[in-house]
Amino acid sequence: MNSATPAPEHWNIFARELEKVLKKSGKTFNDLIKMRIVYYPQYIQRLEDSRISSRHLHTLNADAVGRLFVALSLNETEKNRIRASLIATETERLVLNRMDPYIPYAALMAADDVYRVLNTALNAHQAPDLERAGFRAATALNTLAYDQAVDLIEGAMLSLNFRDKAADPAATSALAQKAYNDLTRALALLDEAKIQIEYQQQDQPDEWLFWRDEAIRGRDQSEKLARGEMEAQ
Repeated sequence: MNSATPAPEHWNIFARELEKVLKKSGKTFNDLIKMRIVYYPQYIQRLEDSRISSRHLHTLNADAVGRLFVALSLNETEKNRIRASLIATETERLVLNRMDPYIPYAALMAADDVYRVLNTALNAHQAPDLERAGFRAATALNTLAYDQAVDLIEGAMLSLNFRDKAADPAATSALAQKAYNDLTRALALLDEAKIQIEYQQQDQPDEWLFWRDEAIRGRDQSEKLARGEMEAQ
């Protein structure tokens, strides 16, 4: 990215539109706690941070959006701005996870196009079925971090458990380092998925705990392999 290019005021399209709707009612992000729209103060900070960073783009789940609509008595035009921005931000998150991390502007531009098109369509048709479909799509995309974590863990554990034990030390060290890096990334993604689960007021499922333990075990295994301890056993 050209250093002369100014950073966008908002990376998170949802946070941008939410802030506008709140401001119109004389409120800020902090009022989301007071109105019992969200229940965790940490979420407010993450929402604030996601405006200026593309690293983690936070949104609200469908239940919280429903509470927002009721608390602020939003009209249909305002509701549609929130609906469209929610899906646009999930689109941005999806694109960011599949593109070169050094060109996040492409993801932002694509998401902004999605926002404008969808907002126009919602205002033109006011279709309840489209609203419900939109929330289902966003909810499905919220599992992206978890799915990516599982893929990384499975790949790393396969490479560790079925490695060529006759390989030279340099190749073994490189394999161990890649597995360690992938598992470290997987743990970070699991933490992101955990945050999303907490906001939905759900307990951590046994499956989530299993994959976290598997990632920790695999990372310990890769460290031992890099030091040559496993081959010496």
